[in-house]
Amino acid sequence: MSLSGGIKTSASLIEKFKTSEADKIRSLRIVIDGEFLVDSDFTLETEDFDADFKQLGRLFDTDKQPAFVAVKVENGWTLIQYVPDNAHIREKMLYASSRATLLRELGAEKFTDSIFATTKAECSLDGYRAHLAHKAAEAPRTEKEIEHALQMQTETGADIGMSTRKEIAGGVGFAFDALAVEAMEKLRTGDLNLVALSIDSTSETIQLGTTASDATPETLRSILPEGDPFFVFFKHVHEYDGVQLDPTLFFYICPPSAKVKARMLFSSSRASTLEFVESQLNISVLKKVELDSASEVDTGLITDTLYPSKTANQAKPAFKKPSRPGRK
Repeated sequence: MSLSGGIKTSASLIEKFKTSEADKIRSLRIVIDGEFLVDSDFTLETEDFDADFKQLGRLFDTDKQPAFVAVKVENGWTLIQYVPDNAHIREKMLYASSRATLLRELGAEKFTDSIFATTKAECSLDGYRAHLAHKAAEAPRTEKEIEHALQMQTETGADIGMSTRKEIAGGVGFAFDALAVEAMEKLRTGDLNLVALSIDSTSETIQLGTTASDATPETLRSILPEGDPFFVFFKHVHEYDGVQLDPTLFFYICPPSAKVKARMLFSSSRASTLEFVESQLNISVLKKVELDSASEVDTGLITDTLYPSKTANQAKPAFKKPSRPGRK
């Protein structure tokens, strides 16, 4: 079963969402059951938003089961995508690849915000307030502040190397040009499986670099020019445990030899670029990796990124009994 095309929104869920206003529903829990997104629970709306939000706790009833929870807020709906770290990798991919379908069929224009949560604490009232505070604090920095931050990263060795995988903090936002948006839409629908984005330093806009419809981990290095920074979105179509999967990975590739201004622009805009791709273009990114060069990408790196526990187990050498004296 292909993830992007296999999961559909059930008619009962669509109807439940349509009547949510009349039924005074505050939140709606949505799970994947078989090949359908279905409503599994809900909470009712009162005049006390804080009290209502606290009732959401019971909708996140396990540390292993992912779920979507649509919450009615003042200016529309917020979609919480709850995927615990210890959820099964197949379920992580199922929920990541089904988000766009859910938003499209319920009406993406009705959702004004998204939260990607891995713990119950992030889904609490305090977690929601922290999310709002973080959004409000994401004011653009001056070029001098950005250059200073980049210099600090360089001096401390942060953000360099393929093993660096960390939360990307807020920065400045650059607009996407039409060709970049069109290419990302084709990535979402599966017409492309690789989109590389560049930044025009004069206009400070996100522009289309290159695309591919049949890229593989081994050919990616030959598609991207050496020496230039890129934001790369790669849909890795593969089979795992008998299931056809197509998670989207994000590679932030920034060679140390790139010009300082280019490095500064990419470093300061990667968070807003990801935010736009996930919240506005409805493309869920499962993993984010930072690299010095596209030449570092191969099947081993991607497998290790998606299935670290499995590759770690395979890396353990088998115990070999020592030979008895006199035998070779």
